[in-house]
Amino acid sequence: MKIHIAESAPAHAVQVRLDPDIDTSYLSKTEARQILVYGIDGTLTNPARIASIARGVMQEAHRLKLSDLVLDYLDVLPFDENSDLFSEGRLYAMNLMLAAYRSGKYKMPSKGYSGVENFYVINCRDDEAAGLRTGAIIGVGVNTCRELVDEPSNYLYPEEFGRRVEKLAEGIENVRVVVKHYAELEKDGYGLLCAVGKGAKNKPCLIELSYDGKPDSSVTDVAIVGKGVTLDIGGTDLKLSGAIQGMQKDMGGGAAAIMAVLIAAKLKLPVNAVAIVPAAENLVSSDCYRTMDVIKGLDGKTVEILNTDAEGRLVLRDGITHALNEHDPHLLVTVATLTGAIRIALGNRHTGFFCSDDSFVDHMKIWGEETGNDVWHMPHEGYEADLESSVAYIANVQPNGGKMGGSCVAAAFLADAAKDMNGIFAHLDIAGTGMEGTGKDGLFKGAATGVPVPLLVQMLEHWKPES
Repeated sequence: MKIHIAESAPAHAVQVRLDPDIDTSYLSKTEARQILVYGIDGTLTNPARIASIARGVMQEAHRLKLSDLVLDYLDVLPFDENSDLFSEGRLYAMNLMLAAYRSGKYKMPSKGYSGVENFYVINCRDDEAAGLRTGAIIGVGVNTCRELVDEPSNYLYPEEFGRRVEKLAEGIENVRVVVKHYAELEKDGYGLLCAVGKGAKNKPCLIELSYDGKPDSSVTDVAIVGKGVTLDIGGTDLKLSGAIQGMQKDMGGGAAAIMAVLIAAKLKLPVNAVAIVPAAENLVSSDCYRTMDVIKGLDGKTVEILNTDAEGRLVLRDGITHALNEHDPHLLVTVATLTGAIRIALGNRHTGFFCSDDSFVDHMKIWGEETGNDVWHMPHEGYEADLESSVAYIANVQPNGGKMGGSCVAAAFLADAAKDMNGIFAHLDIAGTGMEGTGKDGLFKGAATGVPVPLLVQMLEHWKPES
């Protein structure tokens, strides 16, 4: 779908009219044009309400098989005099784009309805139009993330992931992509990443996308390290067959990291940021890593492997070390579909958020509410004691099959890798929020959600080292 900021719209476009006095929706027709009346039962009062209305309009359009819509922004959006018109326009456009996304790329071509193609917005003031344009850029970027996450693993494997990122970055100012391939990773000591991926025919790689939004500064403000496991069957600790389904989406954190930095570049945000994606397939073969192996990571520390299905934290640990060695960022955030435990704890409504810096926690809570990517602060301090190993520096899971506090223990494993950094470390566990939508939130059921890309963009836009 394309959002057009225009002076007028084609006569055939269906007019969207928001009615604050009803809570139902219907399609009517005048002599001039068709009108989609969408009942909002009140006014637009907060970000969640704005997002819900935008998504609801698109759901109704899909239900009625409408292709072109027009919205008179001046008449139908009941913002009050205290509204931030830029922010509300941005949120509205972003959620229109999110709700327009349709999955099913590899289904047989259909001659039937393919979704809303054009959304025209007329009678915008300058700040409203700027917000709508920004929201559309973010929405397109989030949908690109979702497309990557929804790709089957035979189409998107580690090296192909790197090629896709290179293609996405083409022509974007101040952006650079570097892909470290398997032979180079082995030579340079990325032992954990290589161990996870070496058992697959499609070997691992490390993808780095950097954006210099402050060309006069050589300092990296933010590094986002995203898990890029393009297929996870658990290794020798094989998942049950039902649990393997959906594990082609285990690279959702990596896709989110890449797209957040690319969106920042497209918006020309004044930030130096880097996205780092350690990418691998976690399969079983005669060459795969095994339970009870001891492996040295890029940081020179040894890890006892007590469960090969806890592979995400291993690749992220080498990614963290790479970020610290090569960039020394003020802020380092890991993003990963990391633990089933976070799904049990928080479901699909909140992303698990781990950080020891109270000020940054407060900011992320606010940005989460503003973008609809709500976070819930979780503890990790002290949980590293559950990873004590008798044969290595650290174990990758609790010994003796312990499962209590699984998300907190995983975050502690990552925090240990960043404990000597000169800045803030934070971790987002999106296993419950990023992999697929329910359909109840206005997003296409079963498709990836794009969480937490909008939150990360907000973070890149507003976070400063002193904030």
